[in-house]
Amino acid sequence: MRQEIFCRMIFVTEVFLWTVIFYPFCVEAGTCDYLKLWILVGIPFGIRKMQIWIVPRNRDVGSTIAMLVFQMLIGGMIGGVVLVWKLFYCLFLWYYNFIEKLKN
Repeated sequence: MRQEIFCRMIFVTEVFLWTVIFYPFCVEAGTCDYLKLWILVGIPFGIRKMQIWIVPRNRDVGSTIAMLVFQMLIGGMIGGVVLVWKLFYCLFLWYYNFIEKLKN
């Protein structure tokens, strides 16, 4: 059980570090664009979940770069959903472990 809690702490720390890294890119005129932050933080988690990469053939460089950016955008959105789901799961586990310790 301690190993699971340790792994969840590593995940939360990783999310925190990605948020700290990407936060300066999302601040415009003193306010943060949270949708952009959500997508940028979700990229590392979403790219792992994507199974299909679209590789354009017989196209120019602009089309290839556009497809890559589109795939990164989709990966960021998928990763954002995975990120929120895992964070809620971590909170649930911490709450469950806290209740179990109170019972004992």
